[in-house]
Amino acid sequence: MAFTTLFFVACNTAQTPDTDSDNNNTEEPVNPDKPQSETAFTIEVVDITATAARVTVAAKDGKGKFYFDILREEYYNNYNDRLGFQNFIDYTVASLMESNGMSKQDVLSRILSSGNDSYGFTGLEAGSVYYAVAMGVNDSGAITTDVAVVKFSTLEVEKSEITFDMSVGSATYTGAAYSVKPTIATEQYVLIPWNKRVVDQMNDADFIKHCIKMRSDIENYVVTGEQKGVLDSCVPGRDYYLVAFGYQGGVATTGVTKIPFTTKSGGNPAECNFTFEVS
Repeated sequence: MAFTTLFFVACNTAQTPDTDSDNNNTEEPVNPDKPQSETAFTIEVVDITATAARVTVAAKDGKGKFYFDILREEYYNNYNDRLGFQNFIDYTVASLMESNGMSKQDVLSRILSSGNDSYGFTGLEAGSVYYAVAMGVNDSGAITTDVAVVKFSTLEVEKSEITFDMSVGSATYTGAAYSVKPTIATEQYVLIPWNKRVVDQMNDADFIKHCIKMRSDIENYVVTGEQKGVLDSCVPGRDYYLVAFGYQGGVATTGVTKIPFTTKSGGNPAECNFTFEVS
């Protein structure tokens, strides 16, 4: 498999350089409607959900090295219309070299495929347009073929009607007592405490993206039905929200419901220990 966790460091929903200093593109723009019979690769996109898709690429000559990826529509248009795909390859390789402390040759050996290859992309945004691209790339990182492309869209998320009746009681040094009653007992939702200052700086959509991105263990906070207990993972003397939002299949199905609380200041006497030594 050509793709590894290195791949996601720089190029999942691939980005573009922050500068126009390399904007000397002389490539002809790619036509996304060009028949695959006229390209060096066949690209198949299957198992499309709201947040994932599997891309399979086959080189028609059965040999030669190539790179494939998916790009959000705005990034695809930027490379296709302005920067050029050689810039895309150069930026991707340079980003992976810097973030992983690897040589150019090591990066290329990890990300290039040959013959045919397949990868299941995750972490996509629901209801968004993406482009699967494939291009021949040699051991020096130079593009050797035309760019093959297939346009696809992730599925829309079905919004939920679930709402939450939330209350927070007595605070502790590391949390607070809480109770949450959803209106639909069978539907999943995320229930998690979060720093109030961070939440206040974002709208619902941006916070949900931030929450899911920052908490790789987000599934541990997915619950159903009525919940009550005492939070115990917070820092003393901080302002928090207890946050809830509908969640299904890796995607939020509602906006954010939140209720504030402040943990008690100072250390926790119950966790204070003393050691005496007499000599």
